[in-house]
Amino acid sequence: MIWKTLTQPMSQKQPIDWSLLGLIVLLMGIGLMMVASGSVAEGVRIHEDTFGFFKRQLMYVVLSLIAAFVVFKFVTTELLTKFRLHIFGLGLLALMLVFVPGLGHEVKGASRWIKLGFTLQPSEFMKLAFIIFMSAYVARFHEDLTHIKGGFTHLMKIGLPMLMAGGLIIMEPDLGAIAVIAAIVLGMMFLAGTNIMIFASALSVVAVLGALAIYFEPYRLKRITSFSDPWVDPYGSGFQLSHALMAFGRGEWTGVGLGNSIEKLQYLPDAHTDFLVSVYAEEFGFMGMAFLITLYMVLIAKLYGLARRAQAQSLRFESAFVYGVAVWISVQAFINMAMNMGAFPTKGLTLPLFSYGGSSYLAMGLALGFVMRIDYLMRQAANKKAKK
Repeated sequence: MIWKTLTQPMSQKQPIDWSLLGLIVLLMGIGLMMVASGSVAEGVRIHEDTFGFFKRQLMYVVLSLIAAFVVFKFVTTELLTKFRLHIFGLGLLALMLVFVPGLGHEVKGASRWIKLGFTLQPSEFMKLAFIIFMSAYVARFHEDLTHIKGGFTHLMKIGLPMLMAGGLIIMEPDLGAIAVIAAIVLGMMFLAGTNIMIFASALSVVAVLGALAIYFEPYRLKRITSFSDPWVDPYGSGFQLSHALMAFGRGEWTGVGLGNSIEKLQYLPDAHTDFLVSVYAEEFGFMGMAFLITLYMVLIAKLYGLARRAQAQSLRFESAFVYGVAVWISVQAFINMAMNMGAFPTKGLTLPLFSYGGSSYLAMGLALGFVMRIDYLMRQAANKKAKK
């Protein structure tokens, strides 16, 4: 009953689902507030401005809303289907450019960004490129995917792009982005009703490659083994997680109050990016975390509900696209929150619509702009049908 209530849209007489848009804007607003709070020390250190990161994040939020509006107004399913390979190709080119001297930008030993007067992280846009690619693939081969016949061919057609992008991303390195992309592709395959043997084969290949990527890189293996007890090496491999856990502990039930976090004062690394949730937990406590998790659960539930309605109307591209965005948000939110709580190894993944980061905001803005367009067009079609 609760699930049905959450996934039901507002009255079809409304032009769009205002509750869905409201959730997105509310999460952006809370994230913006927390970036202002969590980046104070880093803002002074890097920009000599207490609100240096907040001003940049505000710009990213505005740009992402503009991008979402442009997509909502002008980008069609036909356009995305026609240019799906071009979009994917541009994503691969952008991934290559991070290794070009003078263009690539390295931070903490990782080359994940392109510097063009501003920094761009191609792996964030590659997540969206894969959603578009998989949506078109599922829409075209839906019937074939439900049967075992031709399963190897489908695995090759889906696996080859993943290997191409994954190989470039692992060189950066950014195993977190690969994990999210793999989850998006596998999730979209599963939700499209892919034959269980094909899906199990794809899952096995991803699991084996992931295990090898971890095993042959000592620092990744160390992260896997050390996160279960960060106190064994609190000044080394466990430093970031131990301070994140201290932030959660200080928050207790209701938090220490907005702006009163101690851990953000250059104790907790990446306090305004990957570990912003820890600062939020310190300032708003258990009750605040429960509220934030509930917002994400409602958002994800509404996205799945929209995807199911599109699926029921045989809008296969649209359904697959919304499913892909829902998987993207749910997987990345889960990993980010879990690693902040010490339930998952630390990875360089932001919390969607919350953490600091221009590329993640722009990519998510583009994706959600098309989601809102799908909702709008479905409402328009329902209203026209009701008038007949």
